[in-house]
Amino acid sequence: MVLRCLDGRWVVIDNESLNGIFVGDRRRLIVADRGYFLFLVLLPFIVGLLPLTVAGHTGFGKAAFDSAAPNEPKQILVLMNFGAVIMGTALTVRELVGERAIFRREQAVGLSTSAYLLVKVVVFGTAAVIQSALLVLIVTAPKIGKGAPLGAVELGSPTLELFFDIAATCVVATILGLVMSALAQTSNQVFPLMVVTLMVQLVFAGGMIPVTNRLLLDPLSWLTPARWGLAATASTTDLSNTAAGIPLGVLALLYAAFVRWKIRLKAPTPRGRIPIGLLDWIGRSPTANVIGARGVGHAVRRLRAAVPPR
Repeated sequence: MVLRCLDGRWVVIDNESLNGIFVGDRRRLIVADRGYFLFLVLLPFIVGLLPLTVAGHTGFGKAAFDSAAPNEPKQILVLMNFGAVIMGTALTVRELVGERAIFRREQAVGLSTSAYLLVKVVVFGTAAVIQSALLVLIVTAPKIGKGAPLGAVELGSPTLELFFDIAATCVVATILGLVMSALAQTSNQVFPLMVVTLMVQLVFAGGMIPVTNRLLLDPLSWLTPARWGLAATASTTDLSNTAAGIPLGVLALLYAAFVRWKIRLKAPTPRGRIPIGLLDWIGRSPTANVIGARGVGHAVRRLRAAVPPR
């Protein structure tokens, strides 16, 4: 339950209704910012053009070793997964740091941290799924794209399974963007954090630099959605036999738990007010009582010394 002012009146709203209000507010704010909304609309088209620059006409099929582009399928997947991470982090990297003052004020009157975070994940996760669909449609377009994969491991449809892999990676990347936004103290710190994070994703994905069974690189790569996203898409296109649906879900929960812990309000002691725990200690502790008695005696002696004798 939270107390909120609506149309000039203070009303009590339950968490379920509040979630609906926040979802609607978030959607309207995204559309109202025309420049930001246009950027989100154009981003999947821009990212979708990157895999089309890969040389060769094999697409997701088996390229011959003596061909002009023997690594064409792998390069396409690396660019698609890196594009999914870019789209996901770009959606949310400025969200928490930009709304911190408003969130603290709402949180002080009863806003649930879990409800606030859930709204962010739902709204931007939906946007990530839509962007992923556009990315997959561009890359797999019959005439202008690289075509669809030749087979599927789980879902039967190669294009649908590729979309599911890319969408899962993009959704986890949105939560990773919330992690960066929670860590940033000011808006100026967001861009450096995002640059470093994207560089780490590109290296630890394993598509350009081998990280499997390498000291430190392999365990650190487990914490990056690009690693598991590339493994999942590689399974779909039959480049490897790695299945990575569960690790992406675990990463999403891990990232969300960290963001909730980071933004959860730690109620500060108001200036000029003694903490309740300290008052309780003063009332029960014999040591505190002795210290208090000595302090009172010292204050009385100082007052007596300050008053001149009659």
